[in-house]
Amino acid sequence: MPAAWAAEPISQLIRKAPSEPPPVWSSALGAVRGQALEPLHPAAVQASHDAPLAGLLAIIDSLRVGDVRVRKIAAAALIDMLRSPQASDRSAA
Repeated sequence: MPAAWAAEPISQLIRKAPSEPPPVWSSALGAVRGQALEPLHPAAVQASHDAPLAGLLAIIDSLRVGDVRVRKIAAAALIDMLRSPQASDRSAA
């Protein structure tokens, strides 16, 4: 299962060399092969079926293991996500 910059929303913002294997979480249901990345939590793979949570996990993974360029893009994406109207709607619930 794609992780970090290989997963949305970061994959929409950055392009990596095709020769470089993408970071992936090991999953029996995954169809993508790449460089194994340990999820932040054992339940992250299961939780990533929720699209907003999957996006947040991709951003966090990009901050954890990305290079300087990837971390900068991920930090901006996190700020955008936190400033979005949906983020304030979720926190009010």
